[in-house]
Amino acid sequence: MRASRRLSFAALACVALMVPFAFASDVSSDQATAERLLGPQWQQISRRAGMIFTATVLGPDPQSPSASSTGGPSPVLRTAVNATRFSQTAAQLSRTIPAIELRFRIDRPIAGVRAGQIITIHQWIGVASRQPALHAGDRVLLFLYPPSRLGLTSPVGGAQGQIRLDPTGQHVAQNAQSTILHAQPGSRSPSRTSPSITQLERAIRSARGE
Repeated sequence: MRASRRLSFAALACVALMVPFAFASDVSSDQATAERLLGPQWQQISRRAGMIFTATVLGPDPQSPSASSTGGPSPVLRTAVNATRFSQTAAQLSRTIPAIELRFRIDRPIAGVRAGQIITIHQWIGVASRQPALHAGDRVLLFLYPPSRLGLTSPVGGAQGQIRLDPTGQHVAQNAQSTILHAQPGSRSPSRTSPSITQLERAIRSARGE
């Protein structure tokens, strides 16, 4: 009986010692996945973003005057967005900024948003034209800068901040891996296993100190 107890204690001690190593291995794997997908600056991208989330792209707001002028829902609403005046200086500018308006339904909030929330963002057309086009129904992972004084935002890091997901929204799309890695000098071939959003979220939260 005593011998069996000693064996049980020894087994428990081994398990207790193995847990930290397993946790460290998981953390290392998450970080390696984030670096492979987002590049060596993945931690800075995670920290600089004001909003991070996975979402489903929606059509234009049916209440928007521009939506009716387009003749109904469209993949991307291209419009001119009036500058939001947050200060006297901005008011003096009083101009119209060419921008692209996009609406999203938040599927998985990571920072700065809530699950199920419908948000509308505006990107300056000069920046938006350099990003892969988004269409209604697409699933994406976005790292967005905090809105500027004029109400504009854009993905942090360019292509790295706008990542296309598979139809389930739970994994990065294989073609997205190829596109992002192609833009990174000296990058390796994409993994045959699609990175999961769960892994990326853990790495992102770790980088943000959460």
